[in-house]
Amino acid sequence: MEISEEFQTVYDLLIPNVKKNTKILTPENSGQSNMYHIAKTKMKQLVPNISRRANMKEDNTVARIHVAPTLLGWFIGYAVIKNDADSQPPMSPSEKDKTNPWFGGYYLYTIPFDYALKPNRKLVPGADVSDECWLISYNKDTSVYTPISINKIVFTHMESHAESRGRYISHIYYMVEVGEFGLHITDGQFLEKGYYKFRFTDSFTLYPKPNLYNTIDEVEPISASEFTNAKRTHTTLLSRPSYVMTSQW
Repeated sequence: MEISEEFQTVYDLLIPNVKKNTKILTPENSGQSNMYHIAKTKMKQLVPNISRRANMKEDNTVARIHVAPTLLGWFIGYAVIKNDADSQPPMSPSEKDKTNPWFGGYYLYTIPFDYALKPNRKLVPGADVSDECWLISYNKDTSVYTPISINKIVFTHMESHAESRGRYISHIYYMVEVGEFGLHITDGQFLEKGYYKFRFTDSFTLYPKPNLYNTIDEVEPISASEFTNAKRTHTTLLSRPSYVMTSQW
């Protein structure tokens, strides 16, 4: 695999532990030309930074945009999907608090890339499950990353129940508007432009040892009017203005 001189120069400056525990991804060896980033606010551009939400065991030496090759991977890596659904009442557009702007949905950014870093579990706990990747700055063109499409996700409802052996299951239901470049919703499942509903399952088992399992299923196409009605009912997200700001995760 041929690496550009610009990227190689920046990569060589990373600390040895990062270089030892990351893999360089390209569209050729990853099988796709775009990555995904989820956020609660609408942004015109995303800037690599050191996240304030990072795990204490996670590397904090590399400014990056956290991305994943699938929506499922991003839901897993984002880590607080369930908390948003059951603990965060959506704000109205008139509310001014930007510290945790949850408006009942998410923007899912489609970001083209030439190079990305894929960390292993030594740098990011859970990276083997989420497939988390990093987009870093290595020239003038990558000082910021500009999405080519913004997919809109609306939370509709959640169902939770407990089972034996400390198993707690939450089914969280969403609708998504997929843009012209489509969406890799899971590994092996690609959605064309259109409207869909799907279920995200968060299954946590306490015994005999803690285990967290996540899936996306029940993916079905819906009409544009179904999505629009759900947006009007469940979220004020799409009425928010755009910001040029750094990503916080």
